[in-house]
Amino acid sequence: ADKLKPDRTMYVHLTSVATWAGQDGKALGFFRDLCKSGVPNMRTYMTVLRIFGRRNDYLGAAELLDTMRQHGAAPDALALNTVLSMCISAGALGVAERLLASWQHCGDTVSC
Repeated sequence: ADKLKPDRTMYVHLTSVATWAGQDGKALGFFRDLCKSGVPNMRTYMTVLRIFGRRNDYLGAAELLDTMRQHGAAPDALALNTVLSMCISAGALGVAERLLASWQHCGDTVSC
């Protein structure tokens, strides 16, 4: 069992379970491992956004959107609005404006 390496599906489930269990560090580690094997789906990105929401970490959430861009992915309207709301709640209007300008084309679609 020590040599067993999780596949993408297992990393998705491990990320989700660790997030729901409040094991944020483990969840983020599983997410990083998942990203090494390809682009995560939007549902998994939303799971990770829950971690940043719980922590009131608008910078972490904004960095997650940057990670999406690096992977060639784009947020749907729900993910973008979630991050924008976190920024605005924290008074980080400059970050929100930058994100909105950068992802303006993503404002119409929700993928669940």
